[in-house]
Amino acid sequence: MLRTFSPKQTEQLAHYLTPIRQLLSPNYKRKLAPAKVLFCETLDDECISLRLKVSHIEKLAFKPGQHFQLSFEINGRFLTRTFSAASTPKDLYENKVVEFYIKKIPDGTVTSFIADELKAGDMINIAKAQGSFVISDNSSSAMQLFLAAGSGISPILSMLKSLPREELTKHKAIWYRRGNVQSPATKSLRLLAENGLDLKIIDTEINNRISDKHLEHALSEKSVSDAYICGPIGFIQTAGNLLQQRAKKLNQTLPSIYSETFVIPKISGSTSEHTITVNKNATATSIGNEPILDSLESAGHKPVFGCRAGACHQCSATLLSGSVKNVLTDQTHREHGEKIQICCSFAESDLEIEIQERVE
Repeated sequence: MLRTFSPKQTEQLAHYLTPIRQLLSPNYKRKLAPAKVLFCETLDDECISLRLKVSHIEKLAFKPGQHFQLSFEINGRFLTRTFSAASTPKDLYENKVVEFYIKKIPDGTVTSFIADELKAGDMINIAKAQGSFVISDNSSSAMQLFLAAGSGISPILSMLKSLPREELTKHKAIWYRRGNVQSPATKSLRLLAENGLDLKIIDTEINNRISDKHLEHALSEKSVSDAYICGPIGFIQTAGNLLQQRAKKLNQTLPSIYSETFVIPKISGSTSEHTITVNKNATATSIGNEPILDSLESAGHKPVFGCRAGACHQCSATLLSGSVKNVLTDQTHREHGEKIQICCSFAESDLEIEIQERVE
């Protein structure tokens, strides 16, 4: 007798088969490099320090400021997340080491696993670096400003540590962080300051968040040629607006602004479930407060993705029916054939979409 499976049973079966599919795939190990955990420690309520020793570095390519995909086996499933490195290409190619400062996401499956269960000696996998948040080839030799909030310091640190010592003296860095924890990031920044970097660390528990007064105090009337900003989307928008207003006020050339965010805002309150039909046959269940990308991965799908933060558009999918909301643009999409970013879009109804699956 032919047995049919419900969407929920199909989803559970996909969970079970995921590690088997990956282990049997001839391309799986070719695209990943094994990495051994050297150090993993939660520094405070929000930040995790993770240091890896990487084998087969010939599989990896890395520019300062880029992010890596890390893959973990959690409860029988392989889950992949993207994190920006705080270390440099020199650390990787000479010492085979990559370091991360990771923000712990409340109720986040992967960051909770890293904080609570991952330990020195464990093995994970790492894929080559991606991302366009790197020092521009067109950057001026004039002063550059580096702004970071919280764990957004990771790619900024990678950039700063990669600069020649004689260039550090030209630039300024401001890091907004909560509390006064003496973390590895703090020590690295202090060392850069000793080598000439103009550094300010602002405790947001004592001071207000980024403001024109902070920029005025740090920059005086000096002109900024390029600004590199990393942190939550609100921080990036505020910093960019303040820098543009400042330049106009001082009658200066507007700075070139480069930014990256990697925290997708949550939709509060919505926990309703929706069915997603994928590529006209398979299904997945989406919860209203979970990005579509996460829902598809939980169902065993392998959507193509990049930054998981709405910046690179590699996760673009085609909407065939239904309604989704992009939390970064605050736009709702309902039109047949529209392109949607599944990393930062949430289902508002049952959906039918076409995605590009990774080949592993």
